[in-house]
Amino acid sequence: MTQSIFPKFHLSLTEMLKCVLLILYPNWLTVSFFTENWGLFFSEEVYNLSVLWSAIIGFDYLVGTLSPTSVLMTVVGVVFARRVLAGGLCGSTKDLTGQTVIVTGANTGVGKGTTQGLLMRGAHVIMACRNLTKAETTRRELVGLGGKLEVRHLNLASLQSVRDFAAGILKDGIQVHILINNAGTGILKDGIQVHILINNAGTGILKDGIQVHILINNAGTGILKDGVQVHILINNAGTGILKDGIQVHIHQECLIIVNNGQLGRYIDSLDDWSDDVSTGVMMCPYSKTDDGFELQMGVNHLGPFLLTNLLLPQMKHGKPARIINLSSIAHFGGKIDFDDMFYKKKQYDTFGAYANSKLANILFSKHLAKLLRGTQIQVFSLHPGSVHSDLMRHFMFFFINDFVLRFLQKTSFEGAQTTLYCATEAKQHSVMYFTDCSVAWPLPASQDEVVAEKLWNVSAQLVSFDQKNPM
Repeated sequence: MTQSIFPKFHLSLTEMLKCVLLILYPNWLTVSFFTENWGLFFSEEVYNLSVLWSAIIGFDYLVGTLSPTSVLMTVVGVVFARRVLAGGLCGSTKDLTGQTVIVTGANTGVGKGTTQGLLMRGAHVIMACRNLTKAETTRRELVGLGGKLEVRHLNLASLQSVRDFAAGILKDGIQVHILINNAGTGILKDGIQVHILINNAGTGILKDGIQVHILINNAGTGILKDGVQVHILINNAGTGILKDGIQVHIHQECLIIVNNGQLGRYIDSLDDWSDDVSTGVMMCPYSKTDDGFELQMGVNHLGPFLLTNLLLPQMKHGKPARIINLSSIAHFGGKIDFDDMFYKKKQYDTFGAYANSKLANILFSKHLAKLLRGTQIQVFSLHPGSVHSDLMRHFMFFFINDFVLRFLQKTSFEGAQTTLYCATEAKQHSVMYFTDCSVAWPLPASQDEVVAEKLWNVSAQLVSFDQKNPM
């Protein structure tokens, strides 16, 4: 199937202006933004501030422009720039002791930052992850922060896995106080050719220990398998490809073209590619979930849709509860096409598929809140912001990732702040969309209650969810 690599936006001039204003002048830019949460900011920004201060002051010294005034301007300017880039911070000290929180994709990125913040507030966190080995590593790293932490298996690309996870929660009689649909990951089968375009995030796709090669700028690759010819085109990146601990080009016929990058960078673990996405599967090739749905809509919407509905009985316990769905500002490029939700008829659009799934997250939240009206369950969706990830090291020259991108993006913990805000002190809002610890401006199409209800009914049918007999 052919696919488009160029984003298609469905925005009016007014909507585009709103999107630009949201970036240039966020609605969290208030007096309190400059007067609160500085302790949290400095504790998270020690490395970034130190490196930037040293680099700029060092440069001034080398060119002979160093002076007390220049040092002062550097210190103030860097702090201001990083404070704006860090975005809104959650200053809530709400005690979550005794509350159980389920976080999907909790072992890395924003999910890990969210788990960290929840544990610091005393919560019992259930890490719902596909990669149990990586999740256990994260659990050991965070277990001393407070609260209680456990790991359970969940693969959002498999509806059976979703049902098994929910059945385990119900069987153990666990009351869920907060459900955070943070992330998802997809798994491809042997022999599928992969083309991946990545925009500030990415996903690794594994099957039985077989590594998928991630290619940038409309490049192509064949999945590593004995006797299969591999072609790799990498722009400004390099990779070392392993199979059973052996670099692949020793045993396979490979054409590797590297532009301004490094060849032979080893990846410590095949799982380094997986579960490293903050807001779900993003910008993937056309591929399908275990149940035959287009990967991005299946993992980012249908999986969380089913999971949420199956867990609702455990959230209706008469105490306050919250459901939080991570969307993205990319939803501005989305449009729900009920005649062809899974690109079976039209040309596949990598960005469009991702944007559609993120729009579906908000519409799902909208109708869920309507159905839960009168209960003590609040519903939220949010955009975490642009978050730096170590995943970029695998396909981008390390200098760009470590010394350029990281200073222009949020840290994982900063990216988790809006999630933590929605999990603690935020109040449900009619637009169902937050960013930087504040109500944000969503695409008007995300507020269409007719479309939201239709999407709900279609989704329920697709995942075979019967509200009268959910399990």
